Amino acid sequence: MIYIAILALFIIFMIRARNSQVPDMPENGKKVFAVGQCFDKMAALLYSLFPVCGKTSAAITGNLVQLDPEENAGYLKWKYGVRKIKISIIILFAGDVIALFLWIGNGKDSNLVDGRYIFRKDKGEGSKEVHLIVKKEDGEEVESSLIVEEQRYLEEELESMCEEVLELAGREALGENDSWDNVTKNLYFMDKVKGYPFLLSWESGGLQVAGDGKVYYDSNEEGSGTFIPVKLKIEYHDFIKEHVFYAKICPPEKEHTFFDSVTAVLQKSEEESSADDKVSLPQRIDDEQVIWREKQEDKSITVFILGLGAALAAYVLSGREVQKRVQVKNKRMEEEYPAIISKFTLYLGAGMNTKAAWEKIAKEGNKLNEIRKEVNPVYREMLLTCREMESGIAEAEAYERFGKRIRRQKFIRMTTLLVQNLKKGNTALLLQLRQEALAALEEHAAEKKKDGEEMETKLLLPMMLIMGMVMVLIMVPAFLSF
Repeated sequence: MIYIAILALFIIFMIRARNSQVPDMPENGKKVFAVGQCFDKMAALLYSLFPVCGKTSAAITGNLVQLDPEENAGYLKWKYGVRKIKISIIILFAGDVIALFLWIGNGKDSNLVDGRYIFRKDKGEGSKEVHLIVKKEDGEEVESSLIVEEQRYLEEELESMCEEVLELAGREALGENDSWDNVTKNLYFMDKVKGYPFLLSWESGGLQVAGDGKVYYDSNEEGSGTFIPVKLKIEYHDFIKEHVFYAKICPPEKEHTFFDSVTAVLQKSEEESSADDKVSLPQRIDDEQVIWREKQEDKSITVFILGLGAALAAYVLSGREVQKRVQVKNKRMEEEYPAIISKFTLYLGAGMNTKAAWEKIAKEGNKLNEIRKEVNPVYREMLLTCREMESGIAEAEAYERFGKRIRRQKFIRMTTLLVQNLKKGNTALLLQLRQEALAALEEHAAEKKKDGEEMETKLLLPMMLIMGMVMVLIMVPAFLSF
């Protein structure tokens, strides 16, 4: 089966990939075994064999570098591609395993045993429908279905139970009437007696009696059947008591087909083995050898296709997750901008030079991150700029590199003022920074107001639903009180 073949391919590929290098694998000289690492190695091997599988667009590459500026861009692309392939492989593997178990389960639940036996349910458990496919020697196949009744009672058992049912049904049918000699109210004609397998039917001449005891006239019944005031018929398959005569209407003769032969032999086999615990299917039909197999609803292919679709979706949509992380990072950095520009204005006004102020803000921010137990990425970027200046990069160039990494207009304006001050000298730098700090505070307040308005809009629908519920709770009792 295809599911077993795919699982075998997974195992072979997993063995082939056991020596592949994966991102963030512990390098401690010890062999670490984990299911997740197996998929990591498979993804790494697949990426090395088919780089197009982990192909990364320029936009996603830029986002990855923005999220982790200290890492090499090539490594980030490789790590991202391997992770994307890994997720798709895991989803595809899970879908294949689930589909395989469903397929195996379908085989265990088969009603057809040894290609020719169908076991009945025990007495009282009801019938079951089995869908079958029969194949001739010449390859022709025909689908058919068989209703296999529960194992039947013996004739002696039915005779004994029938007497009890006759007494119970006759007494219950009177309903609120005292006797059959004086019926003034509706009768109660039951179709079953609890604890007995019989089917009861009632008829009164040309009038058909409904289950609630009321009578309506059916013109189609005229001239068909025996006219008896009230007659009870007790049925259990071919066991019948108080038989009612009726006209037998037969359809016009039609050309005999293989389907007709299959239907006839199935019904005959079912009836002939009614007292046995199994139905024996014939091995020849119309003097031809036939092979039986059960038609089952196979849900495994649906699960496999869903798993394949989920794997493809995870592969295609993985870029959105990176973009979302970039948006979260940008928002957190912009929220910190008013505090940073205000500190710059304060420290420069106190007599610090630009580099010293930058280093002080970066160190204070990272200490604040440790206190909050969370990392605001803007301070990590500023600390990276400090390291660049310590490694020999010019101060102005380090500020420009900071702005290119951040790619946010607010920070680009700030670094532009600092670079202009270093290159050309700017006596009005402190005044410009104060104006920028004031504008940043106003812009931050406007953004918070906008966020509040958006939140109010999102809450509008729940508020309307709650108001509707309150109106219902008030109006329904008011209407019921009238």
